[in-house]
Amino acid sequence: MLEILASFRDFARRRRSINTAEHSVTLRVTGVDVLFGRAIAAGARVIAEPADHTYGEHQCSFLDPWGHPWTLSETIFDSDPADWGGELLVE
Repeated sequence: MLEILASFRDFARRRRSINTAEHSVTLRVTGVDVLFGRAIAAGARVIAEPADHTYGEHQCSFLDPWGHPWTLSETIFDSDPADWGGELLVE
C-alpha cells in the first residue's frame, strides 16, 4: 500500500490512529546480546528477549523509541529445515 500524505502532521496522525508498525527491520549481526543491551539502554522496549531458536538463530526483537520494530539475528549453527518443520526449497 502506498499513501501520499500532505504533511508530516498527517503522517503522525495516521500513525497514531492505527497504532501499528507498517514495517519492520531485521539485521544479521554478531553480538546480539550486547547490541540488545545497548538498544534497551537507549530507550528501546522489549518485544522478545535474546533467545536461541531450533532453526539455528539467536534472535531478539524490540521497538525503538519511535515505535519501529527491529529484530537482531545471529546464526549460531546450521540446521536442517526438516528438524524444525521447515522445507528446503533449493539445495
